[in-house]
Amino acid sequence: MSGKVSGQLVSELAVRLARALIICVNGKTLYLGQGNFWQGTTTVETFRHLTSGLAVAAQLQPADMARAAADGFTKVVNNRPDDEEAGQPHSSVMRDAAEAAGLEYEYLPVIAGNLTDDNVLEFDQLLRASNGPVLMFCRSGTRCTHLWALQQAWTRQQPLECIVAAAAQAGYDIQALIPRMHRR
Repeated sequence: MSGKVSGQLVSELAVRLARALIICVNGKTLYLGQGNFWQGTTTVETFRHLTSGLAVAAQLQPADMARAAADGFTKVVNNRPDDEEAGQPHSSVMRDAAEAAGLEYEYLPVIAGNLTDDNVLEFDQLLRASNGPVLMFCRSGTRCTHLWALQQAWTRQQPLECIVAAAAQAGYDIQALIPRMHRR
């Protein structure tokens, strides 16, 4: 074999790599998943479980709703305000996709860096009214995890150590949130 690689081989390898990894930078957002990102069908690779009935994810796309339903979720909660970042799907588009996949959809926007007590109380009510596994998403999953952790701590659903451990297991460090978890 010569030292040159054909253009067709390079192109084929690039397409295979794109389909396998899909690292698509859209503004500041990094999407990891499968799909043809150049056709707007990127999907999130991992739903991170905090409990057996609740998982969080980074920004989802409409195409992710079918997978969420197939994975057994019954409700999707969008914690991302509309127009937070250029290129993010609008909540109405996400609602349509969720409902088309047979999922309930809730829009509970939480402003990054400004998670309020009212956000936590509203989430608690939403979670109590859920009849099955819930999938939450925001830009990275961190806001969702913080919302869940505060709800769990304030309603005494689990000991703090278990909440912190569950978040860590899912890849989220919530140590800085512990003082606020103690407040209620």
